[in-house]
Amino acid sequence: MMRLIFTLILTLTASLAGTAQDNVTYMDIHPQWSPDGRKIVYYRVPSDFSESWINVIDVAKGDEITAYSGGHFNSNPVWHPSGEELLFASARPSMRGDWQLYRHNLLTDEQVAATQANGRVGHPFWSPDSQTLVYQKRVSAADQPFATDVFLLDMQTGEETRITETEENEFHPKFSRDGRYVVFDAGDRASGHIVRFDMHTKETDTLIAPQEGMRAGVPSFSPDGAKIVYSKGPVQRDAGPTNLYIRDLATGIDTQLTGVPASKTAGGASWSPDGSKIAFHISEGREASLWVVGADGKGLRALK
Repeated sequence: MMRLIFTLILTLTASLAGTAQDNVTYMDIHPQWSPDGRKIVYYRVPSDFSESWINVIDVAKGDEITAYSGGHFNSNPVWHPSGEELLFASARPSMRGDWQLYRHNLLTDEQVAATQANGRVGHPFWSPDSQTLVYQKRVSAADQPFATDVFLLDMQTGEETRITETEENEFHPKFSRDGRYVVFDAGDRASGHIVRFDMHTKETDTLIAPQEGMRAGVPSFSPDGAKIVYSKGPVQRDAGPTNLYIRDLATGIDTQLTGVPASKTAGGASWSPDGSKIAFHISEGREASLWVVGADGKGLRALK
């Protein structure tokens, strides 16, 4: 029944969208809630990957602004805890350029570099007290197979600390709302699993165990830290759908949140600050759209 409902809604949305001009389609991906729960920031990528835009949409009104474009390829925006800044990765002058993190002040439109790292930096996230950044960074040379680890950056001292050093690739790190933990996904070409890092003990534990042929990824803590929402699907995209699941960390029980058709991927999920809703994207090929659903699986609607 869940899959049927999703299929009907997705079909209707696609028919209303019409045909993209000049055969260019768009991917609206990785939505993140503002601290007050009123807005969502995301990035829009055209199918030719010529550049990308950081956009902000009012969840209730549907009003939308482009917060930044700059002619660069920008990705994975997140809010500063104050709600007055955006932080995102940007490749300058193009996708093959130098990837660093930038802070963009929404009140003044001023922008400053947050990192000057040696290596491609992406998927940033603020600690709740805004004293620390967590992000992934490429640690392999340009002529070597792509490899990433997770790093912390002290915003007062500028000191960078590497918290993973494995043979796997780590992606999508995020802090818990109390700042105690960092959750991220890790894996290789065969599978992907989800790991939690304790900021106090400096130890890691596995929240979602690896499963051959399946990839679990892009985790996000619930506001109370008791659950995570994450995506799970086959490593081979054409082997089936990727859906969202909510894991109760105390019981280890999963609840399936979405039921997209086999050709689609639900991902990039984030919790609203009050824990009642989850924003995410649904993608197929080089098209993706934004959605919001209740944390109980009810009230699914297209955001845009």
